[in-house]
Amino acid sequence: MADSGAGSSSRSRSRRWCDDAYCCVRGVFWVILVCFVSLMVIVGIGWYVMKPHEPVFQVGSVSVSNFTASDSELEGKYDVGLTIKNPNVKVKVWLDRFKVWVCYGETRVAEGSVEAMYLEKMSEKEVVSAVSKELDVNGKVSGDMGKEWRKEVVNLNVTIQVRAKYEYGIWPSSERFFDVYCSDLDVFFSAKSNHATGKLLGIGRDCRVQLGFSH
Repeated sequence: MADSGAGSSSRSRSRRWCDDAYCCVRGVFWVILVCFVSLMVIVGIGWYVMKPHEPVFQVGSVSVSNFTASDSELEGKYDVGLTIKNPNVKVKVWLDRFKVWVCYGETRVAEGSVEAMYLEKMSEKEVVSAVSKELDVNGKVSGDMGKEWRKEVVNLNVTIQVRAKYEYGIWPSSERFFDVYCSDLDVFFSAKSNHATGKLLGIGRDCRVQLGFSH
């Protein structure tokens, strides 16, 4: 009987120890979770208060080479000159995951990219994107481009997708994706022969920037 009582007491102490250990682990888990959630809320409020501005994009130049357009053929290499500005006084910006397209209307005709870059506060950089990967387009699009080309001016658009990481001191960074639209870019061609060259008319265009989705 005494042995039975001792065994029962031992099992009871073991269960209490397990219960205490479980409660301790569970308590630590909830403390960590609450601290993490509180930190994320504080960071979110901090970035909401700072309200960093989106980067500013401008198309300064468009050069086209080896251009040919007809109902059955579309070729060309497009060099797009961009000026990218960080308008924020307190926040630095890291830009990456660039994708650049040259479009005719809403149809993408060529694709390129831009190297990742770091913009200090209130700074800007000028880059050139070589948009040379030709995309498949239907004959109507290439035919319409050919008609404009024979009239010496082709109206193009440039669209960009990019990720921006905002940095402020030791504060955790904030990440956003942007879609950039640069419209009504008139490119003048001085000759109508195959493999022609063209240049942007005028002084360039400001681009429209809006929040996008992860890509």
